[in-house]
Amino acid sequence: MGYSGWATSQLQAELEENSSILGDLDAKHIFNQDIQDGELWKLAIRSKGGTDDLLANSPIYPNLN
Repeated sequence: MGYSGWATSQLQAELEENSSILGDLDAKHIFNQDIQDGELWKLAIRSKGGTDDLLANSPIYPNLN
């Protein structure tokens, strides 16, 4: 899938400023090899529901819209 890393306290700061979204995703989805690259994030964001699921259809580069 890729790699993500945070500096000391960076993740906590992102959570406090609401620039990261927390959610739960079942391991059966995380390790499902049939899910295409880029689709796992969409599945995760849709599973949250509410207004967050609108992000699943956002363009990769919204500033080009």
